[in-house]
Amino acid sequence: MSRPGPLNMWATVVNRDGVVCAVAFTGNGRGDQWPGSRVISAQKANTANAFSLPALALSTANLYTAVQPGGSLYGLQAGNLPPDCKPGVPIRPR
Repeated sequence: MSRPGPLNMWATVVNRDGVVCAVAFTGNGRGDQWPGSRVISAQKANTANAFSLPALALSTANLYTAVQPGGSLYGLQAGNLPPDCKPGVPIRPR
């Protein structure tokens, strides 16, 4: 286990087609992060990619305000389905 302090997290990178290119974590090993946060990381990467345009790229940090009540993407989280998070597999709803 890593030392006490901030929670360790997963990070997922997807390409423009929604294919997982990389999955990384901040702890010393896979067991240092919550397993469920890996799926959340992939969903956030897919959502940022899906709502990005060439002139307006979104990051997961930019999504926070948009999905709050009154935001342009409010309610989006209710439509997300868990993706298949294996590297090289496109993230698509089942």
